[in-house]
Amino acid sequence: AGNDLILTSTDLYTWTDPDPQSAADVTILRTAAHNILYAVANSNSVNAKVTGYIPAWWKWAIIGLDVAAAGLIALWGVKAFKKAKKEKQA
Repeated sequence: AGNDLILTSTDLYTWTDPDPQSAADVTILRTAAHNILYAVANSNSVNAKVTGYIPAWWKWAIIGLDVAAAGLIALWGVKAFKKAKKEKQA
């Protein structure tokens, strides 16, 4: 029920750092890490494709602006390279 982030074998109201020499604390840490990683690995956060998901219009707008900016920067770089090459030859 979500208590995996309490990574210690002491009571719930007193926080202490887990003792790496304590077998109980190491077992609790391993179990908690397993549960947390299992929950993340089996959630939709790791799915490459979510069926039926359509991004909002503003996300497409930002992607378009990023692509346009990358294109302009590439064009500027090509022009600067050609100008530098021309000046070097002259």
